[in-house]
Amino acid sequence: MEELATAINHIDHLNRLAWQALPNNLMDALRLSKEAHSLSKKLKYTKGEAYSLCYEGLATQSLADFRKSLRASMRALRLFKQLGDDFGCALALHSIGNTYYSTGNYLRAETHFEESLQIHRKTHDVAGQADALNSIGMVHQQLGNYAEALRYYHNSFLLREQMNDVFGKVASLNRIGSVFQMLGENLKALDYFLKALSLIHEMEDLQLEAVAQYNIGAIYDSLGNYDQAKNFYLQSLEKKVRALDHKGEADVLSNLGHLFYAQRDYSSALEMLLRSQELKKRLGDKTGAAIARKDIGTVYMALNDFQAAEAHLTQSLQELQETEHTLGLAQSIRALGQLYAESLQAERAIAYFEQALEKFSQLGVKAEIPATAQALAEAYESIGDYKQALHYFKIYQNSLAQISNAEIEEKLKTLMIQFDLEKAQREADLFRTTNQQLSKTNHALEKALKEAELQRQHAMEADSFKTELLGIAAHDLRSPLQSVIGFNSLIKEEIARLTLVQPDDQLQHVIAMNGIIGKTAARMLDLINELLESTAIESGRIQCHPQPVDVCEIIKLSVSSFEILAKVKHQSIICHNGTNCIANVDASQLREVIDNLISNAIKYSPHHTTIHIHALSSDGNVIFSIKDEGLGLSKIDLEKVFQQFQRLSARPTDNEPSFGLGLSIAKQLVELNGGEIHVESEGKNKGATFTVKFKACDETVSLG
Repeated sequence: MEELATAINHIDHLNRLAWQALPNNLMDALRLSKEAHSLSKKLKYTKGEAYSLCYEGLATQSLADFRKSLRASMRALRLFKQLGDDFGCALALHSIGNTYYSTGNYLRAETHFEESLQIHRKTHDVAGQADALNSIGMVHQQLGNYAEALRYYHNSFLLREQMNDVFGKVASLNRIGSVFQMLGENLKALDYFLKALSLIHEMEDLQLEAVAQYNIGAIYDSLGNYDQAKNFYLQSLEKKVRALDHKGEADVLSNLGHLFYAQRDYSSALEMLLRSQELKKRLGDKTGAAIARKDIGTVYMALNDFQAAEAHLTQSLQELQETEHTLGLAQSIRALGQLYAESLQAERAIAYFEQALEKFSQLGVKAEIPATAQALAEAYESIGDYKQALHYFKIYQNSLAQISNAEIEEKLKTLMIQFDLEKAQREADLFRTTNQQLSKTNHALEKALKEAELQRQHAMEADSFKTELLGIAAHDLRSPLQSVIGFNSLIKEEIARLTLVQPDDQLQHVIAMNGIIGKTAARMLDLINELLESTAIESGRIQCHPQPVDVCEIIKLSVSSFEILAKVKHQSIICHNGTNCIANVDASQLREVIDNLISNAIKYSPHHTTIHIHALSSDGNVIFSIKDEGLGLSKIDLEKVFQQFQRLSARPTDNEPSFGLGLSIAKQLVELNGGEIHVESEGKNKGATFTVKFKACDETVSLG
């Protein structure tokens, strides 16, 4: 028994050493974890085996051997579940999520990060929650959901502040800064990076200072201020070299390569990228080395050395296929298409561009679609296939319009998040100030309470200002948009007149483009009108004028207005209405609630499904429900379905526009009329049922 205990202690010691080696000595971590695993298997020591597999997964992940990482982490997860080890399960789930994230499989990554977060919440592991929130934010950032990314990063920051985790706070500030950078808010991004840098100076940490300088360099790079960018990159590079951080060194060299490429200094670009590639090879980072090879091929293409470019791009493609890095693979395929387009091999270019477009669409990377579709349109035009050229030109135009709309929505959401961040920071500052003052004399306590009240008023003012500012912004946008829609109608009428006089194929193309302008402007106007209504309700400017209303009659009116829309998707709306469904409510507001719920059911239900509406009077209440056979709601969706600007797991089945405000407005209007609303769903693809309840009354009714 004593020998067994000694052996188990040795295995635990090996696993601890592997964990400590993970950040910087990956090969040592891998060797130690494998040794621990081998001994654990011999002794049938399940806990030692689980942790050794988990650390092996983490090490191989950092070495970009994603297949081995996934295999080891999944085996570890099975063993942790057998042991009932919550901490181990959360660690393995997070490792699996990171592997999926590293290979561009963001939706699977998010699922595993969410599971990890739930375990950390159950076990009250604050540090684990902060890490999981940060990782989920990274997924949303990659998917272009910037407002959600900010929300997760900020929540992670608050937890790290609660623990006084300075390293974690720096990481969160850098992440928040990177989101603002991607939104084009470079000054805001710079502000967060400088906050991170000020914390780093207090710690005198060489590594973190290098990261901050790298981020600031990237800001100047995106602004086109290449001299300043180069200065910060070189400062970061010098510290990375001193700290023997070869991975960080390779990343800085890669960015320097892209900077020189933008300046058309191709010889310097090649030098930086080749150094970066060599470092990544030495580190065993197969994916990073393959992406560097793709960039080298692109530089050779700019130098018109098509033979060298083809050799590098082809090899990069083969290497990325082996590592299963789907986004890098798609980019490499497109780069080969560009090479063949520039070397006047249109058919080969088209084959590669079409592959790339399919992969970008599957991955949901919308930012890559316009350039790829445009390249296809130009390639087909070069061989005289104008029908296909027009097809891809339309995809190019539509994808640009979608991105433009998404950017506007993200800007509005981000504006709200910014105010929420500032409000939360005020409240956190207030909490700290109050706690400090509690230990002082009665006089100091009185002063602290006054300060607390002042801070509370400031927070309320900030919240009110947020609502007012959004209302003003939306109102100011509505007038010019209405002008755009008006001129769009005039152009449409003039084109129709010209078509009657002299039919022309070119005019048909103009009509199609004018239609896109009209649809886009109308969608933006819908968003602004919903935003104005939401802010008006929040600020108390919308009044309720209750009167006795027959709810069933309002349902009938609403259903009749949606019948055509439902028929387009071959959907049926069936009403099961009772009698004496009289409620004392504002008729127009009730109509809007029902309209929003029916519209929602149509949007999120597939073709050839049925929407059931029930209304009855029971126990002094009028209750109606709208049940669909649509995509359903997850447990996470159910928690946030009535919140503003929420992206749920389900998407409209025909890509209909959805701004994330309709259900929030419905809830606000129901509660304004003294009612209740809730939603039920058994899960994905099992539909959803929205139920609304008002107090019944017996007076004479009005149809509103």
